[in-house]
Amino acid sequence: MVAIQCNQHELSPDENVARHRRPRDIDEHGILSSNAFLLRNEEPYLSTNWLEYFHPSDRAIQITAVRSSLIDKDRTVKPNDLFVVLNVGIATDNCKAKLGLDLSFLTLGEPGDPSHTGIYGIVGKKVNAASELAASVKLNEIYRAG
Repeated sequence: MVAIQCNQHELSPDENVARHRRPRDIDEHGILSSNAFLLRNEEPYLSTNWLEYFHPSDRAIQITAVRSSLIDKDRTVKPNDLFVVLNVGIATDNCKAKLGLDLSFLTLGEPGDPSHTGIYGIVGKKVNAASELAASVKLNEIYRAG
């Protein structure tokens, strides 16, 4: 288990995160590639944004707010880019059952991006975890940025 700092808290199973991705991460049949959740070698966590930080349930407000937050951080967000939504409970249950991984979704409390969240527990199983996370996404939970 990862030690939680004072400004962090773990998201609950009913909460959701979004991951900003490029259009190439979805194929012509609408299938999400595991590349959407592939952890880079030097990263201790996978970056996402906590949706309920912006609104408790309105997905349109949440996605618009995440887009704005990333643009405010000087990230390029093109209209054809994707926001892939992952439910914390589904992802943690699937990764635990199929891979034995104990994932943690922790808020990072960044100034200027308070919704920034990290998925911890992937290191060492990053390829398998990426596949399982991609498989955990519902097809109706992939949104265009523009």
